[in-house]
Amino acid sequence: MNIISGTKKGHKIISPNTKFRPTQSKVRSAFFNTVNIESKSFLDLCSGSGAMSLEALSRGASHVVSVDIERLSIKAIFENYKKIFPENENYIIKRMSLDDFVKRTKDKYDVIFIDPPYFSNLYEKTIKIIFEKELLNENGIIVAEMAIEYLSKTTFHKKYNHEIRRYGTTILLFINNK
Repeated sequence: MNIISGTKKGHKIISPNTKFRPTQSKVRSAFFNTVNIESKSFLDLCSGSGAMSLEALSRGASHVVSVDIERLSIKAIFENYKKIFPENENYIIKRMSLDDFVKRTKDKYDVIFIDPPYFSNLYEKTIKIIFEKELLNENGIIVAEMAIEYLSKTTFHKKYNHEIRRYGTTILLFINNK
């Protein structure tokens, strides 16, 4: 897996030695071609290898926060930042669950990316907390990656101003703060 574009295009991303599902290159590319990340703050919940966070920094994000609960994922994310961005300190790595993080943080973000294990109950609960705590900046956006089967079995997204984009069996659910 490599960084697709930006100042660090082509750099190899180390994956954690655990079972995890990385965001496919075509989905990462579609996300960043849709969402302008330049000079914006980016929160990556359930970061895995940190691929989305690394891509955001490579494409000019002003500040990135990577959150994951798995120790091996945090180790891989840390190694990736140190190897690919040794001169950049515009990132924070947090080892905690995504729901603990959104409950505790007081920071606001321009872009929040949520990619928990598919079919988990974390999507609806996390998005609800984000809006309750007003963690999005004005004109901010939440993007949730999920399986098409999951979205077809839920209706929580209909409460929000949203757009759905499909990439094979993967869905990106865009929820605007408007």
